Amino acid sequence: MQAAATPGAGTPLATTPSGAQRTQAGLAALLRMEQLKLRARPMTKVLLGIALFGSALFMSLAYLAVRLSSYGTEADRQSDIQALLMPNGLNDGTQILSLLAGILIAVLAASVAGSEFSWGTVRVLVGTGQSRVKLVVAKVLAVLQYSVAFAAAGVAGVVIASTTMGLIGGHDVSYDWLTMGFVGDFAQIFARLVFLIFVNGALAFSIALLTRSLAAGIAISIGWGVVEGIVVALLGTMGNIGDKISQGLTTPNVNAIMNHLRITDPAGSDGINELQAFGVLSLYIIIPLAIATFVFRRRDITSGA
Repeated sequence: MQAAATPGAGTPLATTPSGAQRTQAGLAALLRMEQLKLRARPMTKVLLGIALFGSALFMSLAYLAVRLSSYGTEADRQSDIQALLMPNGLNDGTQILSLLAGILIAVLAASVAGSEFSWGTVRVLVGTGQSRVKLVVAKVLAVLQYSVAFAAAGVAGVVIASTTMGLIGGHDVSYDWLTMGFVGDFAQIFARLVFLIFVNGALAFSIALLTRSLAAGIAISIGWGVVEGIVVALLGTMGNIGDKISQGLTTPNVNAIMNHLRITDPAGSDGINELQAFGVLSLYIIIPLAIATFVFRRRDITSGA
């Protein structure tokens, strides 16, 4: 006879041969476990460091390239320099960051699923009787949290580099632009940035969970964008029907949202409105996750099959 569950104790499972009753951990406990595992991995710190210093390095190199060049007029060069200083530096910085962090989150997300299989720890997790759906949800939430972390680290790198360049270069550094209106506008940009990063993370996680391979999760999720770029270019030669088909792929929809990762002068949408882009990309999150979760629930893991 099963004992009644006590508040906060989780869902009771069948008793063990010794008479002890196993208990399902709650989602919050599983999420904390995933957070602890990720914090303990040196790779996580390395990836966060790449997001921070990589974005700062990009801004610094772009500034030096303009400062040391002799193209155009002095007014042209000064205009390009101002575009790299705060707050304008966030325009190019966030767009580059969406690409850089998308790769980094693919590596991390694939490891969240694939490493469990390569290390054999997935058998231990499933063998304890934990809900497989809860395990997947906890891992996906961890990927989402690190999508936020990568975005925050990258933005910090852009701000530090842009501000430092302004001070060292002797430019007029002012913070008059830092108003509540600016904070509200940038909060929306940051949410878009996190979403774009998470799309890549969710895809890499789903592929790694489905194939039980870290390498496949990384390679396919990153290679997907390369292949799609070629496909979109070919579809562009087919006229209206090609344009309609390409609107169902990730690349044009990612570009539509990236056009809004700008504090000033958002770019055009290329025929795809932002709401449509969010809807299409959400399907690229939900459908692969649903398929991977369905397969994971039915897969015989404990026997090694």
